[in-house]
Amino acid sequence: MCLICETFPGAEVVDMPGLIAAWCNTQSPFLNSIQLATPVADEQDLERRAASLAGYLKGKEKPPLFVACREWMPEALRERAEAAFARAGLKAVMTLTGMAADELAAARGGDSDLEWRKVSDQETRNQLADINAAAYGITGESMREALALPEIWTKKFDGYVGCLAGEAITAAAVMELHGALHVMCVATMPEHRRKGYAEAVVRRSLAAMSEVTGPARTTLHATEAGKPGYLRMGYRETATFTGYMRSNS
Repeated sequence: MCLICETFPGAEVVDMPGLIAAWCNTQSPFLNSIQLATPVADEQDLERRAASLAGYLKGKEKPPLFVACREWMPEALRERAEAAFARAGLKAVMTLTGMAADELAAARGGDSDLEWRKVSDQETRNQLADINAAAYGITGESMREALALPEIWTKKFDGYVGCLAGEAITAAAVMELHGALHVMCVATMPEHRRKGYAEAVVRRSLAAMSEVTGPARTTLHATEAGKPGYLRMGYRETATFTGYMRSNS
């Protein structure tokens, strides 16, 4: 997220004790991200970070997404973490699974009826944003603000939109990240799900980026709904993350 933030107008990357914020100042919480920077040591450390988080968010009007790695939290503190982050005005709203694959399993099909469009102009950027907005229940305006700006689509950030009978129905993006290809913004219009289109657009986007970078390990963060499909593609689970948003949102 920091790589996107670096190119986003008016954004900031802030290091705090035990936390890092990549704040793009958009209406989409996915681009106003705060994360644990290191594992939590003990209850005192947890409370320090929660206080730091509350202080940082105090002056922020746009919606945040705080992401905490479960494996970085001592088991005895995991339930207490909910209360600690609640004091920062946040509640747990989603579970994400970190996943990685050194090599993907054979494709299952699902793309023979799709027309591919590289995300290369304002129309395709808008299409990728709108598909993600429909998939995740976020307004199209806020998602376009987050994903459709030309500035964030650099050589290290690429993607594809899949169209069916001229209608844009599925999309994904890939970013170079720490020597791997990180998959993100994967979404399919609700009426076209469970047909293999998400897998097809992920593979298409990875193949295109691999032509530039060469073969590489791939990583992603999967929702609970998306995780079974990624497991079939050959991804393995590496970590679990809890996503927190404002309790009044």
